[in-house]
Parts: sequence; C-alpha cells; structure tokens
Amino acid sequence: MTDLEIRYFLEIVNQGLSFTRASETLYVSQPALTHHIKILGEELGVKLLDTTNKTAVRLTPAGKLYFDFFSECREKFIKVQDGAKILANQESGELHLAYMSGWDLTALLKSRETFCVAFPLIEFSIIAKGLKAMRNGLLGNQYDILVTLSDQFRGESKVCTHDYLRVPYIVFFSAKHPLAQKEDLNITDFKDDVFFCTDKEEAPFLRETHEAYCRSKGFIPHFKYLPNMESILFALQNGTGYTILDKLVRIRNDSTFKYVPLDTYLTLQFVWKANNNNRALKLFLETCVLPPPT
Repeated sequence: MTDLEIRYFLEIVNQGLSFTRASETLYVSQPALTHHIKILGEELGVKLLDTTNKTAVRLTPAGKLYFDFFSECREKFIKVQDGAKILANQESGELHLAYMSGWDLTALLKSRETFCVAFPLIEFSIIAKGLKAMRNGLLGNQYDILVTLSDQFRGESKVCTHDYLRVPYIVFFSAKHPLAQKEDLNITDFKDDVFFCTDKEEAPFLRETHEAYCRSKGFIPHFKYLPNMESILFALQNGTGYTILDKLVRIRNDSTFKYVPLDTYLTLQFVWKANNNNRALKLFLETCVLPPPT
C-alpha cells in the first residue's frame, strides 16, 4: 500500500466516484487508475468500490470507512508536514492562552498537544482565569488568545472571534436544597428562589442571557449578585438558591451539588486581538482553530 494508491482512491471519491474525472485531475490513464485501486483493495483485503454498474460506481461500506480514515490521516499528515517545514526554519516564540477557571477543557489540551508536536520550539502556556481577568489580560496584551463566553466581547471592534464549542446549560444547586429529591425538576421549580449570579463587572452580559431564558419559561428571576463563582458556590452550600452554569464546569461532579440539564446552550469562542502580530498566534490559528481554506 503506497501513498500514491491512497491519493488515487481519495481523488476518485472526491470526484463523485468518477474514474474519468479523477484520471483527468491526476493526469493518469483510467486503466492505470483502475489497476492501483484494485491493488489497494487486495492489500486491504476488502472491496472499496462497487464497479458492477460502470455508469454508477458505488462506495462500499468498507470503502466509506477507509475513505474517512485516509482523509483524516492525510489531513493530519499535511499539517505535520507543513509544521515540519516551518520547524526547519527554526520557528520559535511564545503563545499565551487563557480560559475560564473551573472549566474542563480536555479538547483544548489535545489542541495544545497537536500544536506543540508541530512547533516544539514555541512555548505554549495555558492559564485559568476569571472572566474579567481574561478580558483585561487580552486587551492589555497579557494573553494572545482566550477561550471564553461568546458574548464576553460583544460590541468590541478590536477583537476577532471563532466559535469553538456548543455546551448545554444546567441549573445548579445544593444537594441539601429542598427540591433536591424532587423528580423531573426543571427551571420553573426554582422561580421563587434566589438566583445567584456573577455581578455585571465580572460578566456584563451574563445576566441578560439568563434573564431572557427565565422569561421564556414564564418567570422573572430574583437575582442576587456575588463577585465570583467561588462566592456563588459558597452561598449555594447553605441549601438555598440556584444558579445557571454550563456543563463544562468540573464542580458538577461534586456530590455536594446537583444539576439538571436545560434546553439551552452556551457557545464558547476563541477570541484574539485583530492587531496581534505574534507569529505563534498565527500558527496556532492556522493549525488548531480556523478551518483550512477551500
């Protein structure tokens, strides 16, 4: 099995299973193309393409599986190959990323690993911070890029954003709360209780988002503002009140609390300053954030 055979197979599928178009694109004769595909199938021990009907070639189930696998591997190979070329020119530098304290971002760590393999000479640091500290740090050039709430920089013209993850919201409360043992809980069960919310200085638009959701469910929440998440968790431990969090928070696994999924979602975004000329940031965006150009 060679890279040439794999490229031929991928091109046939990408050309709508047309051997004619694939041969024209690859500058190879159709008989040669057919020969290589036959060899590839024999080496893999499966039939990749059903050519029984010459006018309507079909991808077999095994062929679909191998197409997805080869496509993914080839994409990763190209990224590593590009990274190796850059590494040959001694790409180095620093990249500083911040994300919200308390989040479980395993996927982010995988992106960091991919980047560090491609660019081992670039020092890549990740730090957890509160929302206000992240915002100030980005605008003050302390951080190159953030993973934060989608509305954290609403109306800010100096930044660029790219959607990262869509995460379900949850209503979060103490295991000692009077409703903790009630079945089929939903947000309206808490309508007469206190909604602990981070103050506007920490998260300017979060209250608007939560209030709009509660209003859509037929009630106006009784907000009580606290300076940070630690203060909210401490208040909840008394067994009264509730808050809305996203399902990425690690504290959701703490047995002293309970949560109920909601039918609304949070979008996390990568955010960076438009005028940041850090070469390491550009490489990270190209490698791990922005989709490849089509």
